[in-house]
Amino acid sequence: MTYELGGLVLSQKESGERHLVSFCGEIDLANATAVRDELLAIAESTVVVDLGEVSFLDAAGLAGLLQAKQKSEAGGNAIRFVNAPRAVCRVLEITGTTQLLLADEAGAEE
Repeated sequence: MTYELGGLVLSQKESGERHLVSFCGEIDLANATAVRDELLAIAESTVVVDLGEVSFLDAAGLAGLLQAKQKSEAGGNAIRFVNAPRAVCRVLEITGTTQLLLADEAGAEE
């Protein structure tokens, strides 16, 4: 299933109890709440979020991703973020949140 969230394209595939979500575009103030809510809606399973096509991440977008991860983990579930491009990694480095979001990804760009 592919659809748009405030200018961001979201693709979602389900395989058993695992969801693969891919974002293409910018995760920012315009769509951060919708991104968070979409991730939480499927958070009863293992969710893997591919950030490889994310071109921009602002503070609101980062907050939405962190909130989704924290609420999911509080419910005993897991959201993993993978394939973060350099632009996203840079935001995580500056804000000190790399280990919070990409701790599970051995291949995160440096």
